[in-house]
Amino acid sequence: MMELAMILGASGKNFIWVVRPPSISAFLSHCGWNSVLESLSHGVPVIGWPTAAEQFYNVKILKEEIEVCVEVARGKSCEGKEMRKNASKVRDKIMDDVKLEKDFRGASVEAIDEFLNASLMKREETRRGAEIGL
Repeated sequence: MMELAMILGASGKNFIWVVRPPSISAFLSHCGWNSVLESLSHGVPVIGWPTAAEQFYNVKILKEEIEVCVEVARGKSCEGKEMRKNASKVRDKIMDDVKLEKDFRGASVEAIDEFLNASLMKREETRRGAEIGL
């Protein structure tokens, strides 16, 4: 934490750093997809700092399409309120997609169910074929 503070201080850029649990205003991320999902599933906007591979594309999608990200050295701080609002919408969508209630299954739950059912059907077809010598 002290090293990050020294780097930020030496950058010559204005910043506000608040350290108090559990308040997280934004997540500084390389924008690998696991990090992005972790952040957005909690409604936290992203400060993108891509370094390799698909991370640059992920930042572009997050900034231009979903509007929950600002890229290091390219964004404006006035975008923050809108990004937080959009991140909250994405969080709500993620929560709906993984929801499993008595009369409701989210899209992700349905997709897993369809995949498992198709796998079981294929396994059953293969087993039946083996029984009759195919």
